[in-house]
Amino acid sequence: MLLIKWRKKIILTRMIVLSKIKTMKIENQMTILDHGSVSKGAADIVDAVERGDVNSLEAFVAIKHMEETCKLANKKLKDYAITELATYGPESKDLLIHGASLQLRNGAGRWDFKEIPEIMELKERIKILEDQHKQSYKLNESGNQMISQHGEIIQPAKYTPGSEVIAVKLKR
Repeated sequence: MLLIKWRKKIILTRMIVLSKIKTMKIENQMTILDHGSVSKGAADIVDAVERGDVNSLEAFVAIKHMEETCKLANKKLKDYAITELATYGPESKDLLIHGASLQLRNGAGRWDFKEIPEIMELKERIKILEDQHKQSYKLNESGNQMISQHGEIIQPAKYTPGSEVIAVKLKR
């Protein structure tokens, strides 16, 4: 019964949010939301949660669905957008579209050192050292110290715990 009540509130909230969103029409009658409308819609959802009208977990998951859907759409549109932006040539550095400045740039290149034995050996040595300092930290937590084979105290690594996160696996 409580779940049905929350779902009704979410449906009502969605209807309110959608009715408030201003849109921009383009030639073929497709609707594109402008930045202000998207921001307002998101703010309305947050406000509804803060007022207690909408369950925060359901709103969080709904926003996560929107985020994933937008990421997939951006992936599909990227090649089209690059092709179109390239047609503007050098002037594209000053191109403003839909409230955003667009530039066509080369992404960062990648270096590969896997074929250089001395670098691979040093990386392995660093990994071993890092593991020792992590282990020293764990021993230090229990009041002990880690000593190297040469009789030197191994300084514990500094550990900073991560913040709490919500792991979301969306059902497709």
